[in-house]
Amino acid sequence: MIKILVPPEGPLSAKIAFIGEAPGEVEERYGRPFMPNAPAGGLFDELLRTAGINRIDCYITNVIKERPPNNDIKKFIDTTRATPIISPIGQEYIEKLYKELDKVNANVFVPLGNVAMFVLTGNKDILKRRGSVLY
Repeated sequence: MIKILVPPEGPLSAKIAFIGEAPGEVEERYGRPFMPNAPAGGLFDELLRTAGINRIDCYITNVIKERPPNNDIKKFIDTTRATPIISPIGQEYIEKLYKELDKVNANVFVPLGNVAMFVLTGNKDILKRRGSVLY
């Protein structure tokens, strides 16, 4: 099977960066993160509009740049265990993400999901930290 990578989008000068877990089927097909016609992308765009944030002013990426087999992110990073398990390819994606985000001039980095939260902060269970400011 051919691996299709979904690159980030948005300006490196963006003041806010959103980091998701991995692309889904629609994102894989179109090569864009959080596609408006996909379930997560449609909700994402609706929430941006509600908050008065213009999508083109944001940097949008994913921790894992390819669609996981059967949409199961645990093949790369499993945060459901007491001690998270990261596969070798998952570790490669994490290291690439850190290098990628070093180039982004955002004031705010917003993790979207448990995997993104864990990769950015080392904390698990994003729902317990909703609304928190982490440094």
